[in-house]
Amino acid sequence: MQLALSLQNLVGSKKHKVKLSEKAADQAYRISKSASPQHQAVMIARAAYLMNSGRWKDGDETVNIVRTLESKATYHPQSWMVIAYYNGLIGNKEAAAKALVAGIKAGGELSEMQNVARSINMEIKQ
Repeated sequence: MQLALSLQNLVGSKKHKVKLSEKAADQAYRISKSASPQHQAVMIARAAYLMNSGRWKDGDETVNIVRTLESKATYHPQSWMVIAYYNGLIGNKEAAAKALVAGIKAGGELSEMQNVARSINMEIKQ
């Protein structure tokens, strides 16, 4: 599990300019998933990678992760951030807004939810 999280943090870091090949990203996910297939952190890291790389459009993997997070990881604000971002990408602003509200209710930081909202051309007012 730590492999997927560490690689996600490294690739997402503004300090380091690291690019991860699709093959390496997929292998890291396979290894992490084999250790903990339903762990929300692994699913969140994978969904973030798929959406940030543009690979979310390839097949049903991202939507399957989002559906799993919606049903099994509802107490984690980061799950709702992923769900909101995905819905924003597919143009479902209503579902994105509901996910942002759910994320705040689950204890998510308002500033983090506002960042997600801005990234999908939405706004959360205080």
